[in-house]
Amino acid sequence: MGVHDRRPDRDRRAPPPARRRRPARARVPRRTTGFRATRAPRRRAASNRAGRRRAPVRLRPRLRRDRGRTRLERHRGAPGRLCRHPQITTEGATVNIVSPDLDRRFRDAAAQEGLLDAAYDLVDTPIGKLLVATTERGLCRIAYDAEPDREIELLARTFGVRVLRSAKPIDPARRELDEYFDGRRRTFDLPVDVALLAEFNRRVLGELARVPYGEVVTYGELAARAERPRAARAVGTVMNRNPLPIVLPCHRVIGANGSLTGYGGGLDRKEMLLRLEGAIL
Repeated sequence: MGVHDRRPDRDRRAPPPARRRRPARARVPRRTTGFRATRAPRRRAASNRAGRRRAPVRLRPRLRRDRGRTRLERHRGAPGRLCRHPQITTEGATVNIVSPDLDRRFRDAAAQEGLLDAAYDLVDTPIGKLLVATTERGLCRIAYDAEPDREIELLARTFGVRVLRSAKPIDPARRELDEYFDGRRRTFDLPVDVALLAEFNRRVLGELARVPYGEVVTYGELAARAERPRAARAVGTVMNRNPLPIVLPCHRVIGANGSLTGYGGGLDRKEMLLRLEGAIL
């Protein structure tokens, strides 16, 4: 059928509505060629590699309470702690009072049986009260104006935690000190325990012990005797830290100009000791 053969009385199909034109979007410039930021490679979880099972985690067991500290003390000694103020529970307990005599006998027996690492006691002298301590090897400590708690802790850290006050092991030192201050003794015959000191300190203290009663020596001279002639200052440090004053007579060491310089127990005590020996008038 041609175009002109349609019947004019029939309605024609309406044309489709015109499409609304969308507004043009701004063109985004293309990214220039560059380097992309390096990303950390993703690692597959251990559970995926293990067939989607739970990843194996190794848990460290908790430490027992009694092992939460150093297993060995200094010098490979047995582990232990110094308990100065133990907790005492009185509820439902019976308190037994020990007589002083029985307590003294117990302490002396412990020392005699070799159950102590160190024993100590207080000794009265004309220059004040001294804390004197000894081990099974010999005299190890003489302290002026001692604070017992502090000295006990020092002894425990140095020699072992079995430290107890006992008079009997100190009796030989007490007797010789009494004789010295009475003017009846010029040399001490007590064995000493200085094995834990440094080699240089032991050498200097060995030369110090040879300084005669009533004589003095300078720090420089003592350094030369110890084969360290330029170590006068180091010798002064050894004298200041001398663990056994009086027995190892650091009071006999003076300055090069004749001054008393320093002393661990105080210059007044140093002067008293030198006057006792007749080194100064």
